[in-house]
Amino acid sequence: MFSQSRKFKNSKGLTLDAIYKLAQNIKAPTLIAHGSEDTDIPLGQSQRLLQSLGGEKELSIIHGGVHQMREPTMQDAHTQLAEFFRNKLL
Repeated sequence: MFSQSRKFKNSKGLTLDAIYKLAQNIKAPTLIAHGSEDTDIPLGQSQRLLQSLGGEKELSIIHGGVHQMREPTMQDAHTQLAEFFRNKLL
């Protein structure tokens, strides 16, 4: 999975490895929400990003969620995001 995705470059020309390295500098509490049915971004990329982050972090798997979440999975994502803000940022 990662061998193919390592060839990826974003609009700024950064590879996934470069993005993961830069993520080490992020120290703010971070929530990554990933849909369990996302076929655009592999779950492994979110897991790798989570491992790369430098600060407090959390990965939330939204059951039934796809890449562009809509109801009813969006409500679950909003609930988890609000809870994360309440617990980590307030």
